Amino acid sequence: GQTMKCNIMLQELGGKYENQYVAAMLGNTAGCRFSPGDLVAVTLRFSTREYNGAHYQDILVTDIAKIK
Repeated sequence: GQTMKCNIMLQELGGKYENQYVAAMLGNTAGCRFSPGDLVAVTLRFSTREYNGAHYQDILVTDIAKIK
């Protein structure tokens, strides 16, 4: 089968220069749509792997909800 996937850019609260993350959303979560500036609460899963001496990091959204 196929799984839907999309990326989302997230920024921590606090100001213009707070940490930013690009995270993948999979399955039903990938169907969620947000606009720039929407306030969301997110649970992220960070994973790393090594391949041929290089290290790669994946960030996956495991739960996301828009805050009113």
